[in-house]
Amino acid sequence: MKTTPDLVASATKNAKLSKTVPVSGPAPAKPGQRYTSEEKLITPAIAQRYLDRIHPNQRSVNRMAVARYTAAMKAGKWEHNHQNALSIQDGFLIDGQHRLLAVVASGMSLWMLVHKYEPGTTVGGIDRTHPRNLGDHFDMSGVTQRGFGRKFAAIARMVYTLSRDGGKDNGIDAEIQATMVHNEAAIKSVWAACGDRVNSETQAAFVYAYPIAPEAIIDMIRRVRDADNLAKNTGAWNMSRMLSGAKVTNKTGYGERAVRSLKCIMLELQGEVNSDLKHRVTDNVPDSILWARKARVKAGACPLAYPGCALDTVSL
Repeated sequence: MKTTPDLVASATKNAKLSKTVPVSGPAPAKPGQRYTSEEKLITPAIAQRYLDRIHPNQRSVNRMAVARYTAAMKAGKWEHNHQNALSIQDGFLIDGQHRLLAVVASGMSLWMLVHKYEPGTTVGGIDRTHPRNLGDHFDMSGVTQRGFGRKFAAIARMVYTLSRDGGKDNGIDAEIQATMVHNEAAIKSVWAACGDRVNSETQAAFVYAYPIAPEAIIDMIRRVRDADNLAKNTGAWNMSRMLSGAKVTNKTGYGERAVRSLKCIMLELQGEVNSDLKHRVTDNVPDSILWARKARVKAGACPLAYPGCALDTVSL
């Protein structure tokens, strides 16, 4: 892995200098003061007052973003940094609506920077930068080698979803980061065996099953990847058909590929033969997840994505 100085040198070498900023010569004039900033404690009531004065041409609300922010605030995992801010222009809220909606929904009070622009100021360029996602954070913090963060974050997110019974619970970033940290060795081992040739949902299934029988999992990956010595109707054979695009279901929703892959893995580990990939249901938990959860516990591993990750009810 490159060291930080190496990364800085590489970035500097590859960067294209802007034509609008002189490399040498006098510095450009400092722009006049266009706004004032003040750190304020934003209560739900104050947040609502700002929202009542939202700019009439503000963009539509992203409900999923509000839900993520709300969950992070309720869990006490909302990060206080320089981007935890809101902006006011001519008395209207022009930036920060999603954060404020989450404050109202969570009932939490948070410290935020409040930027107030001078009357008549034309404000452009807000929220036009490229946002960092969790994968970028993995790269920057050294959790993953540069360029692998987004791929590993996608796998970790699906591992979390599998541990939550394969539903639509994607988790907040703090939960996915905890999943990555706890399953880092498994994720990197599975990725080394799979690479880009296997999708992230199937890799997540391998990661979830990895503590049960590490050597058997890596061997199965190799045989599925190379379509090598696959007995018909075994778990590896079924998975190979899925990865090659064979139609096994009429509809595959979010997470369903991971659940079906996990069933193939458990069938292979058990040595059973089964040509039917449909799921039975036991106590509202897909049988493959329940099966794997029990096997993880038997192997001495945490049954969920990471220690402290909890379900309302956990069937074992």
